[in-house]
Amino acid sequence: MSLVHRTFHLQPSGLEESWIEMKAMSEKQPNGDTLLYGYFSDISIQKKSEKMISLPGFSLTQIHEALFIVCENGALLYVNDEACRIIGKTRQDLLKIFVPEFDLVWPLPAWSSFWHGLKSSPPSRF
Repeated sequence: MSLVHRTFHLQPSGLEESWIEMKAMSEKQPNGDTLLYGYFSDISIQKKSEKMISLPGFSLTQIHEALFIVCENGALLYVNDEACRIIGKTRQDLLKIFVPEFDLVWPLPAWSSFWHGLKSSPPSRF
């Protein structure tokens, strides 16, 4: 068996673009066919975030503060270099996990409550 990892960019005519990631294990069958065991994930939101962050003048990668862009379920959409250094993982590894998986202050039930409270609060400035 071997790991297969592919990303597909889809842009049907007149529709919004989307990105799909496939991760699977491939197994060669005796008849020569290949069987895949895996899953597909919609990574469109992550790709949109990456595109926005790469715009000219939007230089968050090199700042000396850890930056995490997170969605409602706690999945990381973007991390900068400092966030990777502090957590001790690569950007690719961090973008595969959720906040509750590396920050013990935010187990899943606490994260959900925090997110819903954040959405219902007025905007904050730091």
